[in-house]
Amino acid sequence: MRRMAILLAFGLWLSACASVQDTREQVNTVNRAVSVLQAVNDRSAWEQTNDAIDDLTAAQSAYAAIASLDAAGTSIIWRWQVDADGDQRLDIGTGDRAVSYLLPAQSAVAYRADTADKLCLVDSATAASLRAGLQELLALGGFEMASTQTLAVLAAPQDSVIAGRDATRYELRSRLPDAADLLNAYQDEHAPQALAAAESLSFSGSMTRDDETGALLELAISLADRTKGTQATLHFAVTQWGGLLDVPHSEASATVPACE
Repeated sequence: MRRMAILLAFGLWLSACASVQDTREQVNTVNRAVSVLQAVNDRSAWEQTNDAIDDLTAAQSAYAAIASLDAAGTSIIWRWQVDADGDQRLDIGTGDRAVSYLLPAQSAVAYRADTADKLCLVDSATAASLRAGLQELLALGGFEMASTQTLAVLAAPQDSVIAGRDATRYELRSRLPDAADLLNAYQDEHAPQALAAAESLSFSGSMTRDDETGALLELAISLADRTKGTQATLHFAVTQWGGLLDVPHSEASATVPACE
């Protein structure tokens, strides 16, 4: 969908060049197409979110965070405690059940903490999912595809404060309706499909980044597909920045039994 928008903007520019002096309406249409193209290229919501997640890891600061995902009739809550070395304690709750995990920074393994002094080693696939962190929840909710399909961009920056940190909050805004209107204005063969998608797909929310480090401090996304009758919501927030104790973990995975 993003590629279609880029081709659309370029195609509109070419088709209008021959008659740009004849009608101001065509000029305005081309300007709108260029605006959509620039927004998708420069302020892609998905790319900016990935960058902010990477910056949170790179900040090398202890923090606590919580994320909740509601999708496909399932509710999941993840809680992180991350120390300055990158060691993590992750608590995952579904309904009345909660499971704790320890993820040491210097290895790819993950331990399930059944009790304070009883650990077991999870399989490599589970460890990879746990270590993916917020990216795993975004994948479970189908937010990457939705962000791309709706040409979601960042807009309307505002000053904010999260966990005592100066930050900037951005709206997540779909540019799909604009692209669909442009296709329709030029009677493009893809216009009906784009208009239908614009009416059925809804993608909105906000993202907040730390001013000093660029780290993701808060993310809220709401997604709905009226055609399929599905919806998903995600909320992530850093609740404490710094001032956390080190996360304990086992140094020798070979001595820890595999989880049953």
